[in-house]
Amino acid sequence: MFRIKRSITFLVLIFCITFGCNNREESPVCDPGYFPCNGRCVNTETDPQNCGYCGVVCRANNVAEAECKDYKCQIIKCNDGYTDKNGKFSDGCECTESSGQETCSTPLNPCDGIDCGAHGSCMVTDGEPSCNCDEGYHEENLTCVKNGGGNNGTNQPPQILSLQANSTTISDFDTLTITAVVNDPDGPGDILGGILTEDYQNTTYNYGAFSWQAQGTYSISLDWYAVKQVRDFAEGSGDTRTFTVIFYDSANNEVSDTITIEFVCGDVDSHTRYYCGGECVYIFNDPYNCGECHRDCSQLDDIYNQSQLYVYPFNPDCYG
Repeated sequence: MFRIKRSITFLVLIFCITFGCNNREESPVCDPGYFPCNGRCVNTETDPQNCGYCGVVCRANNVAEAECKDYKCQIIKCNDGYTDKNGKFSDGCECTESSGQETCSTPLNPCDGIDCGAHGSCMVTDGEPSCNCDEGYHEENLTCVKNGGGNNGTNQPPQILSLQANSTTISDFDTLTITAVVNDPDGPGDILGGILTEDYQNTTYNYGAFSWQAQGTYSISLDWYAVKQVRDFAEGSGDTRTFTVIFYDSANNEVSDTITIEFVCGDVDSHTRYYCGGECVYIFNDPYNCGECHRDCSQLDDIYNQSQLYVYPFNPDCYG
């Protein structure tokens, strides 16, 4: 009898070492405007360690000080001897004095020579020139033209040319990124932006706005926990969601398309996990979710049979 008890104790110890006992991390519940990231709540609009989405650090070559503003990294101060001449954060403070010539003393102005016509003015966005047009006008080839001027007087809706996700199956270890390529017959300046939504049981859920990446290209990134925070996942092996992508223009025209993504609990060391009671659990050895959610095996009378719960997947004693 002593030998059996000692074997059971050893098996439980091995399980705890391998998978941990009562040490499950839960995603924090965050206030509006904050999202869970690496176990804590962050504001991706202003956090320089998580700018735009988790893990994006505002760090670049020869940048002494940077900040996150409106989900984008911006340079505040360059290292001594360096200047940010082109206004792009990606290459940092790229200009340095050479051969005694003050080549960086006058920052490059991408708007030089561009006036956008009589109904707008040039502005710089991420180092590139664009037109800020008067109401009723939009940008075409860096010139502000009257809405509908080239389309029989009617402003045309935007067009989604491509809609793709980095993966159609996202686990609790992954981040979902959806990228859209959008065109507008009235010019790219007529596009106001886009949002990601989901219609479920007569309710529309909003998962956030797309960010501009380059002319015509927009993207949005959400980790598994950010999606869960908007609407909790269904219990079981996976939850499939169909998202609607909507883009708008200055005349309130819109275009939409859908994309379907499956959300699952990722397997660990080939061990299956299900989403049960608000967290991912190992269904092959969880005494309260044995083989499926909420199948309780914790009250087995035979201590030897109960110990098998930690040894054999899908213990038959759990099924009766």
